[in-house]
Amino acid sequence: MRCPRGVWPTVMVAVLAVGATGCASFPDPLVRRASIEFDCEPTRINVIERSDIGYEVYDVEACGQRVRYSCVGGYRYERYHCIHEPDPPRWDPDPALAADIPSSASPKAPSSRLGQRRRICGPQEHECAFKQAGFWYWRPRPACDSSSYGSMCE
Repeated sequence: MRCPRGVWPTVMVAVLAVGATGCASFPDPLVRRASIEFDCEPTRINVIERSDIGYEVYDVEACGQRVRYSCVGGYRYERYHCIHEPDPPRWDPDPALAADIPSSASPKAPSSRLGQRRRICGPQEHECAFKQAGFWYWRPRPACDSSSYGSMCE
C-alpha cells in the first residue's frame, strides 16, 4: 500500500521535532511533576542539576516554592519518575537564583521559553558550573590537540 503524497515527509518532520525538543530541556517528568505539585507554569520553573551531590539530583524552584528531587528509572521497561527528597538545611545555591550561575551561553543568558536551567559539576565533569572561593565559574570541555589521543576529548 502506498502512502498519500506528503505523508512520509510530514511524519519525518514530526518525529525530528519531538526528538529535538526532548534534548533541549531537563527531564520532562521533573518539570511536569513540579508544575502539578506547585500549580506553576513550566516557564516559571528553575532547575539546577546537582551532579555534585549525586546522579539525577535536582534542586527546583517553582513559583516561590523550593524542592529537591531524585529521579530514577527510564530504562528499558521502567517508568522515569522523580522522588521528593527532604529539604536541605540550606539551599546553596538557591534554585531561585539559577540565573546567577554561569552557563555555556553566557553568564546571565535568559532562557527563551522555559525557566532557568543550570548544571553543577560533579568530580571530573566538564560543561557545567562549579563554585570556587565563593564565586561561580563555568568549566568548559577541555581543548583537544594531537597529544590528547585516548583522553576525554572527542
